[in-house]
Amino acid sequence: MFGALHAYDYAEANRTYGPIKLLQEFGKTALKCTNTTVFSMKNINLNKLITAGLCAFSIIPLASADLIKATAPVTVTETQTEALKCTSFSGEPNCYIETTGSFTVTAKIPNTVFEDEGIYLADITEDTSLSINIGNLNLVEKTLKASNKHKLTAKGVTATWIENAEICKNYACGAKKVIKPVTTLTIDGKIKGNTTIKITGKTLTTQSASGVDGYGYDLFAPACVDGKYLNGTDVADMSIGDGYLQTSLTVTCKQKTKTVKKNGETYGLVTTTIKATN
Repeated sequence: MFGALHAYDYAEANRTYGPIKLLQEFGKTALKCTNTTVFSMKNINLNKLITAGLCAFSIIPLASADLIKATAPVTVTETQTEALKCTSFSGEPNCYIETTGSFTVTAKIPNTVFEDEGIYLADITEDTSLSINIGNLNLVEKTLKASNKHKLTAKGVTATWIENAEICKNYACGAKKVIKPVTTLTIDGKIKGNTTIKITGKTLTTQSASGVDGYGYDLFAPACVDGKYLNGTDVADMSIGDGYLQTSLTVTCKQKTKTVKKNGETYGLVTTTIKATN
């Protein structure tokens, strides 16, 4: 669109279109100006930029994570709530903490980002594998053929995958019940446009006579301690066929503790709220 630019042209373009637009227009070779503005271009006359004397530029790599951050927002919300459960087992009172939770992951990825990584929706078949990793969430080698429902046309692809689980119906675990859905992954990809990805899930961790029971994925909650995310940042990645994308996530968490006394015991019940963005 801009062709070969000199420094003044770039400054004007940056004010007009902004760095995100430039990232979408130009590939992954990046240059950095002394004013810390980062942009990406395929067709640029580097000599003109340097000899113009308005900025001193140096070539730097632009990682996939940086490209996705600018052009394809990823957001994650997660909650975990502890509650005290009391029952009687073999004539003795038994209290334990049960944790329930939920999460939502959303991403909107322009197909230009996919194509820069060698991923073309038009080439997807029912056997193309898809894997997504976010925190402790690992959805591995999903295919359209194995989805709960899908539609593959010349305009794009839509698909839904659902995971269910079993859990004990009572403390003695004399019977089990099926929980569905526990995790749902949906993809709506348009060959001319964007691909929207949404993952929702619910979690439960409880206690039974046979030990700890539960279902679902705790994305970031285990690393939240005293209201701080111990891992600092995290990485989300996705592969489709032989193509691979990743982005860095900044994770924040808040925690509130409620004190409950029961049967002479004191319990601290924690509610955790987590947000992550790239």
